[in-house]
Amino acid sequence: MQLQIRSKNFRLHVDDRDTMERRIQFALNRFDGQISSVIVGLEDLNGPREGVDKQCRLVVRMPNCGKITIEETSHNALAAVALAADRAGQVVSRTLQRRRSSRHCRTSIYPMSPEPEPLQSLNIETNVPSGAQEFA
Repeated sequence: MQLQIRSKNFRLHVDDRDTMERRIQFALNRFDGQISSVIVGLEDLNGPREGVDKQCRLVVRMPNCGKITIEETSHNALAAVALAADRAGQVVSRTLQRRRSSRHCRTSIYPMSPEPEPLQSLNIETNVPSGAQEFA
């Protein structure tokens, strides 16, 4: 799984980047074989002003399921990445589960065999003891 972290409108500290990488790896590592790449885009929405302004856009690319995009906004970049990573883990799990269950419900891809010929009636003689009545 390839992981890229990009920031826009602010500088990301090296320690913060390492923490983010570990957090994303922790959330998505169990799906390593099904995920080809993860791109994390961080943006400061309103510049140096205070408030809820760090947005994380996490894009998970899966070869057989397309891509999943998660967006979260928080006071700081680490919290936004943690929220997005948790949601991404849940969404990837749900997507793979749906894919597995739909695969099991598919109809057969093999052509159906022709209908069997009807059974021929069998003539079976029964020995009915004398004095017994036959039922119609």
